[in-house]
Amino acid sequence: MKNIHLVIAVAAAMVVPTMVVPARAATPAQIDQAILNGLTWLVSQQNSDGSWGYPSSDQRYNPVAYTGFALVKLQERAFELGYASPFDDSYPYKTNVINGLNYLFKQATTNGAGITGICFVPGSEDTETYCTGIAMMAIAASRASTNVVNVPNPVVNGMTYKAVLQSIVNYFAAAQNPDGGWRYYASNEPSDNSNTGFAVMGLRYAESPIFGFNCLIPATLKAGLSNWINAIQVNGGANDGGSDYQVNSGWVNVLKTGNLLFEMGLVGDNASTQRVQRAVAYIQRNWNDSNEDPGWRPHNFLAMDCLMEGFGSLGIETLTVGGTSVGWFGQFADAIVASQLSNGSWPQDVVPAYTTDPMLTTEWALIVLERVPPVDTLQIIPQ
Repeated sequence: MKNIHLVIAVAAAMVVPTMVVPARAATPAQIDQAILNGLTWLVSQQNSDGSWGYPSSDQRYNPVAYTGFALVKLQERAFELGYASPFDDSYPYKTNVINGLNYLFKQATTNGAGITGICFVPGSEDTETYCTGIAMMAIAASRASTNVVNVPNPVVNGMTYKAVLQSIVNYFAAAQNPDGGWRYYASNEPSDNSNTGFAVMGLRYAESPIFGFNCLIPATLKAGLSNWINAIQVNGGANDGGSDYQVNSGWVNVLKTGNLLFEMGLVGDNASTQRVQRAVAYIQRNWNDSNEDPGWRPHNFLAMDCLMEGFGSLGIETLTVGGTSVGWFGQFADAIVASQLSNGSWPQDVVPAYTTDPMLTTEWALIVLERVPPVDTLQIIPQ
């Protein structure tokens, strides 16, 4: 069975509010209003324990991922608005951030199967790799490497945020499969490029100087990942340059190709690298596909998020689609603003490979509108 792309819960018996559809392309003012409305809704969904998410006996639907994405957005918003820190007393979401991070730190644990380092929700199908990578993103997004954890969890209590993040890096190094990627949990083989994408997002956030943690990633991890990139990138045919799900599985789409670009950035590729250009060419050929799998239209929010992270990590601002230069962010913003619901959230996506719920889609939509990938240098793809 093909993997869902995230730990996902579907809200039952949901009443869908009316969509707010602008009459023209999204303006900066409309984008900012969409962010404000979305944040108001998202903050209202935080649980009393500091988490986001829904109760469920199924660990695939663990709140760690929901909470991690919410924190990425709320923390980056503080810096965008000019606050020195999301912990600034005057930042309106300070308490939400602190409570959310404390919830995450309380969930930190170890794999228990001989794998060193800290992880989250170990051993659960569809959960360990995703939750751990997303939690890394949330911790790094604080840009508070010297902060000290103060929660009743002996695994992390008293550690600096940087020490926690480096321990998670060490976990991913130990959990990497011989093929160079990752799957649902440590030692689960063969790898896939959905799980690997989220592991690499966490690693890139931990390493990036933008967030100030500068965690050390072993050269052997990057070498193995580079081998994985070569194996998972399709060679030849209509899907040339795109990312497969597993090697030779035949499930190729732009979402996983966004992951592929992000992975290429981690191992040192740039916008002029041949395999990067082949991946971009695949995305360009499928840019206007009206099907949310393999494309991103009308509003596959996770695909937009993965593409945004991939483009941002390599400094790619424009694509060439049908001979015309296209600004990817403007088209994403148009689709996101046009599909926002009247209560500030975004509608669930239903794609053949996976199903999302409004909390996840709202988090992804807000992250894309904020443009928060760790971009170290600006590289422009040759056209």
